[in-house]
Amino acid sequence: MRKIASFCDEVVALVRSGHQAISVQTVEEKRFLDDLNAITPRLSGGPPWRVITWDWINGYSDGSDDGTKMAGNLTEAFLAIPTDRFNVPDGMSDVIASKPGVVTGIHVINAVNTAIVLNNDEKHPILLSGYVGPVVKVGDSVTPGQVVGKVHSNHVLFVFKDVNLVLNENGAGMAERRAFRNLVETTALSNSEAMRPVIFLGTSPINHADLAASITVVKYSLPTVEDLGKTVDYIASAVEGGGEIRPDFKRKIVDAMRGFSLVEAENTLALIGYASEGFHYGEKQEEEEETLVSAIYKRKRDRWSNEAGIELMDSAKLGNFNEIGGYDLFKTWIRKRKYCLTDAAKSLGVPEMKGTILGGLPGTGKSVIATIVAKELGLPLVELKFSAMFGSLLGESEARMRDALAKITALGPCVVRVDEADKAMTGIKGSADNDGGVSKRLLGEFLSWQANTNKDAFVVMTLNDLKSLSPEQVRTGRFDRVWFVDLPSDEEREEIFRIHLRKRGYDPEVVLSKSEYVSLAGTTRGASGSDIEAIVKEAMLDALAESEGKAMHITYDHLIGIARGHKNSAKVAGESLDNIRDMFEGRAYPVSSYTGGGTTEKPRAKSTRAVSIKN
Repeated sequence: MRKIASFCDEVVALVRSGHQAISVQTVEEKRFLDDLNAITPRLSGGPPWRVITWDWINGYSDGSDDGTKMAGNLTEAFLAIPTDRFNVPDGMSDVIASKPGVVTGIHVINAVNTAIVLNNDEKHPILLSGYVGPVVKVGDSVTPGQVVGKVHSNHVLFVFKDVNLVLNENGAGMAERRAFRNLVETTALSNSEAMRPVIFLGTSPINHADLAASITVVKYSLPTVEDLGKTVDYIASAVEGGGEIRPDFKRKIVDAMRGFSLVEAENTLALIGYASEGFHYGEKQEEEEETLVSAIYKRKRDRWSNEAGIELMDSAKLGNFNEIGGYDLFKTWIRKRKYCLTDAAKSLGVPEMKGTILGGLPGTGKSVIATIVAKELGLPLVELKFSAMFGSLLGESEARMRDALAKITALGPCVVRVDEADKAMTGIKGSADNDGGVSKRLLGEFLSWQANTNKDAFVVMTLNDLKSLSPEQVRTGRFDRVWFVDLPSDEEREEIFRIHLRKRGYDPEVVLSKSEYVSLAGTTRGASGSDIEAIVKEAMLDALAESEGKAMHITYDHLIGIARGHKNSAKVAGESLDNIRDMFEGRAYPVSSYTGGGTTEKPRAKSTRAVSIKN
């Protein structure tokens, strides 16, 4: 069984298995063509294949050098794929080195005569005809008589740029789509005599329904950590005043750039390298280096703000566990997960974290604590918004989801928040009637990624209605544990009052006494955290009005007066409160060790009845 572990492996497999057309989505043409030229020797056991590119300006060009135009370009007729123009002429021979040395450069010349090596010492790089492909690379040592270039086979990879702009158009591209289908269906591109598969290269895939069976769509992977590390070294050496960067600082820069394309990384580094005068700092080195890394994240947030359905949150604005009451069992569970991120854990074979589900009553802080998890784990936070994925064009929604998940994968270790997932998934069971099955396919894309592809992201999904997810959707391998968030207990409500007073500049121990907190907690049974926040805010306004806008000296009387008249969550929810509790009991762990559920009607689910998905 051949292993397909990378994008290059996938392209080799598709070409060698006879696929006639491939659509590749990327903004990085140069990096893609470099990779494509590098894998041509793997496409057959014989001579390397040629790579021929086509674009609207230059027509046909040599794929190893887009500046080398070929005679007889037809820029208006991109489907006029020649069957003989690129055959290797008679008389061509392999190229051998004439002198020993280190290869300093490889240049392709657009000539039809037999290619030769003039020299390959430091002054003269290797010169090859366009009909000969190199079998050495820059930096290799060669000896006299060594083969450095082999005559290309008659097999050719055609790379067409930006043709997706035509083929995806419903009206304008109709004739072109029909012509291309004819080529594919008659196996005119790849057959027993010659293989000339076509790769369509563009910023969006070719996804028109007419070509769904004719073209295989693949997504070009974003740069690896190694690619980004080389970019850091290159920019650091090229920028004015630059030089070698400390390894630990370089690692932080690379981590911050994960999820960038190579062009985005180069542009960001060039600007920041210039601003920092070559990545060098004075006495406040640690502080200034942190500022630089934060600047990279800001540029990434700005860039992702234009992307549909994904947002990189500002870690400086995230809170901590001290800013939310209750959740003691959940907080302990998350803190233990910190150790899964260490190198020691990886070397010991500790399985990666997958994610968790926080379900339960509205207004109990699920969304807030989902963001705080990222701060506690020391990871970037990404918001994934299902509702923002939907597009008007066929396949657009699914493409947006794949793009977002590719960015998250490239980002490396991070926390992904999927907030109010039950609302996003409402109607999925009947989505075939409502939206052509788009909602169901989006969920399928996400869950497949979560189970099979996701290695570094910790997903925190919040919801109110657990029935929106079937048992197989929360099975082992997708989420580690399901949690139930009930209304806060008396002790937790006291804590929440203190937190909201402190957040607004009050000293909780000065404003109220212990007995007054106990009284407030008793009065607000059935209130959620958001209810308590609303009570504090309204009490502040009463205090402000009482002083005729001069001060806000909040007192117990202000708070208890508002609390007595407040319509809390338990009153509003009514019978649905018990229904929600019944839904989670036996399927979820309680987030808190306190019992009572904040009401006298029914205690919260006991942990002895909860079922863990995976410890």
